[in-house]
Amino acid sequence: MLSCAAAADGYSDFNAGVSAEVRDEPTALQYLSSAISATDLPAHLKPLAYLLRGRVYANQNKFDESIRDFTTAIDLKPDYALAYVDRCRVYWAKKDYPQAIADCGSAKKLQPDNWRLGDLLARIYLETKQYPDAIANISTFIARRPAADGLLLLNRAEYYRKDGQFEKALADANAAHQAEPTWFSPESELGFIYFSQKDFQNAVASFAAMSDLSKKDATALLLKGEAQLAMGQYSDATESFEDALGQVPLAGFGMLWLTIAKAKESEQPLPRYLEPFKKVNYPNWPGPLVALYLGKSSPEDVLKLHGTTEDAGEEVQCGTDFFIGEWYAMHGNAADGKRLLQEVATSCASDDNIRILAGVELGRMP
Repeated sequence: MLSCAAAADGYSDFNAGVSAEVRDEPTALQYLSSAISATDLPAHLKPLAYLLRGRVYANQNKFDESIRDFTTAIDLKPDYALAYVDRCRVYWAKKDYPQAIADCGSAKKLQPDNWRLGDLLARIYLETKQYPDAIANISTFIARRPAADGLLLLNRAEYYRKDGQFEKALADANAAHQAEPTWFSPESELGFIYFSQKDFQNAVASFAAMSDLSKKDATALLLKGEAQLAMGQYSDATESFEDALGQVPLAGFGMLWLTIAKAKESEQPLPRYLEPFKKVNYPNWPGPLVALYLGKSSPEDVLKLHGTTEDAGEEVQCGTDFFIGEWYAMHGNAADGKRLLQEVATSCASDDNIRILAGVELGRMP
């Protein structure tokens, strides 16, 4: 393969590289590099060659190399919106948010009607908790579209919710539902909004509607159970969590929530819901918590994982503290249970169901 690539002319190598990149074949890097170094590659093809090689590098997590290639593509073609977008994504992956926002902003200026690009930029604002910027960014696209766009409205509802503007979030989520009445996602967002407002009864109704529209999706059932748990409806929550495990027997969070709900009634989950977890190695998150709840690990072992899991962001850290706090409470250690739940209730994202539930649980403790 290498000898063929080296012997071919720049145009042939370019075509072979394009084809290999589309099919995600390992020869893409070799062909594109050969095309870029060839003296006879037409000038108008060089920006695309650098762009595609940059994507290959990005897929290999070679971010510095990919940034260099995207930068070269932009130098060769200053109005190359795709190169700005791809470099934006790499900077985002590197958590270099100012550079990512600058690049996506440059691409947006070149393609002001590209709502997908606007949504990408809004997602970066969302990750950096710049909620007003995310709202303003997506609102420009909503204003340009003559008809209601369910996806854009739904996304803005999420941004409003995270910014604490619940009435506007509800309006957008309801409008998204009207635009897409058979789509379950607006009901999901409505459930999260109600949950954030601690209106658990309406949250249950929305997650139940989400479950119906999604044909009893396990996630919908878990969310419904969380809201029922918050209301103190432990038997109803148990039923929801059991339904979720009926859909996905190895749903780790389903097993954790079911154990908590049953403990509220001084009971244990039925063996048929625990047996699948005992028969397999459960390495992925929340595997360490599952092991703890099965008696195969200790809280100290799981707490050592803080910051070491592959996806150890705020959500993982908050979930770890919450479920270990509940484990302590179930095993008679109220002091440590309270300590961890208090950490969740004060430190985690304000719209996170886990944080809200931690506050509810603290209110029930003596």
